[in-house]
Amino acid sequence: MRLVFAILVVAILASGCSSKPKPRSVPTFVPVQAPPPPRIDQRTHVTIQGQVRNPVIPWTQDLTLSQALVMGDYFGERDPQSIVIFRGDKAIFVETRQLLGGVKDPPLLPGDTIELRR
Repeated sequence: MRLVFAILVVAILASGCSSKPKPRSVPTFVPVQAPPPPRIDQRTHVTIQGQVRNPVIPWTQDLTLSQALVMGDYFGERDPQSIVIFRGDKAIFVETRQLLGGVKDPPLLPGDTIELRR
């Protein structure tokens, strides 16, 4: 009986009784992407480029340039030298003196971009 047991032990050891380790799956690198910036619907907003704290103004039916500048919260040390309203492929130039003097305060349309030049 001992001989049979010894033969079994030798056979088991020779056959590689130990279990082989399973290959580990290596985690693949997945870069984290930042979410895209929120899209602004140009049909309902006016954009101001220049020294303002609020560059995107919601458009309303009676919105004028001076109202948009107040809502944009202009913080420049001096008045802008010139103001340009871009509407599609048109550029509308507004003299700062005329705006401040109340002579010219053009109405704005949705999608207009106001550029304050120093």
